[in-house]
Amino acid sequence: MEVFSEKKITEQLKNLSKDWSYLEGQLHFQKICSDFKTAILFLNKIAVLAEKQNHHPELKCRYNQLTVTLKTNDLDGITSLDFKMAAAIDALF
Repeated sequence: MEVFSEKKITEQLKNLSKDWSYLEGQLHFQKICSDFKTAILFLNKIAVLAEKQNHHPELKCRYNQLTVTLKTNDLDGITSLDFKMAAAIDALF
């Protein structure tokens, strides 16, 4: 599996929502939900996606703020797995 260059990551980010960014070698998603319950519901939906794709992001919920961090740890970089998961997360919203 190919680890993407920063140039390719920048190109691929154009296909995702504005909630995604690339920072410190990882893809970051941040979404403000209407309340805590909604944020947790989306966090749980992301957890189900992660299990289906066998690709597990770092998930954080702080009241109504949901944060997801993606990186292919086995390869220590961003790969197609990360962008596949990011697109699936975008589809939830």
